[in-house]
Amino acid sequence: MAVNNIKKVDGKIIISEKNFNRIIEKEVIKNNDTSGKILLPKSLINKKIFVCWYEEVEK
Repeated sequence: MAVNNIKKVDGKIIISEKNFNRIIEKEVIKNNDTSGKILLPKSLINKKIFVCWYEEVEK
């Protein structure tokens, strides 16, 4: 059973301040019929990452 069902909600996340000095902007590509993936550099293996996005609502 998939545990990554995306639910449409209105919300906000407030986390403690995080400092960063690197950023990558990537597009999610199709992996197969049921999932997508983001290819990241090997140097990020075992690093903690955050994935956030905001979908604009068409008016």
